Amino acid sequence: MSQSTTPSYARFCVVEVSGTPIGYLQDFTWELKADEIEEFTASPSGTPSPAFLGSGNQHISWKANMLWVSANYASYVTMIQNGTVMTVLGAPQGTATGQGNAKITFNNAIAFNFSYKNGQKGVESSEISGKAMTLSTGTW
Repeated sequence: MSQSTTPSYARFCVVEVSGTPIGYLQDFTWELKADEIEEFTASPSGTPSPAFLGSGNQHISWKANMLWVSANYASYVTMIQNGTVMTVLGAPQGTATGQGNAKITFNNAIAFNFSYKNGQKGVESSEISGKAMTLSTGTW
């Protein structure tokens, strides 16, 4: 796959740094969690009862298998070590424009984990994961 080729298959993600696509991810998984806020009060009999339950700070984490990077694995490792802020564009229905396909944008994303594995049969796999500050939805 060359840099000028944009995957049009489902479950692919485009990784951008400063608006420039630097790579593509596959098998993308993301998770949105919120901190749980609970407060309890004790009744006169001493039995605790919930007084408040709320949602706190949100955390957006993501992980994927790396499909292709324009330079080589070293560029990804350098990016992770340097904490380069990137944008991850999710394409759950493909990246064809003008068809109303969903686009999920993970803004101010930072990768903090990268692993590479080579099995006995020569099967290679790699994974990358990180967090994003915000996410937004739209269409391609």
